Amino acid sequence: MSLSAADVVEPAIGGVPNRFLGITPGYLWQTQLQQTPLSMDMTEYQLCLSHEIEARLKAKCDVLADAFVMDDIDSSPGHQISSAPLPERIKLIIEETEREEAALQEDLYSADRKFSEYYNVLEQIVGVLMKLVKDLKLQHQHKYDEQQKIWLCKRCETMSAKLRKLKYSVLGQTYTKDSVPAPI
Repeated sequence: MSLSAADVVEPAIGGVPNRFLGITPGYLWQTQLQQTPLSMDMTEYQLCLSHEIEARLKAKCDVLADAFVMDDIDSSPGHQISSAPLPERIKLIIEETEREEAALQEDLYSADRKFSEYYNVLEQIVGVLMKLVKDLKLQHQHKYDEQQKIWLCKRCETMSAKLRKLKYSVLGQTYTKDSVPAPI
């Protein structure tokens, strides 16, 4: 096997795909070639390799635990969640999230009830306003109707007078002295 450029450079603790904790086949060959073949037997080599894997795994677990601790500090500064084991921390976080969800749900129900009350009050206000406008309109409607009636009566009298004049004018133009002899 040959050493590739990617295998020589040791990746971060997170590792890369298809590599266990950043230990690549190239790394194993490199460490094996640095040791003289007879200076270390297989048991010592495996022990050394297991210590390396253990150290990397511990570093990775510490990074994950620190991420959870930072998340706990960000989300709930007053709680002592970070000192508990991981399953207990997860359980506490889930319980806290459920409590927050229940509180938010109660707030939503409360806001919905308040909205319903406000809506009912607004409907009552609109009903009162409509009644007031209707009463005011009807009160003035009688005055308007009376004025309209007076105007229409005067208009009819005026039109009637004009029609009589027109009628007499038409009759006067139709029946002249020449067209109708006057009885003697």
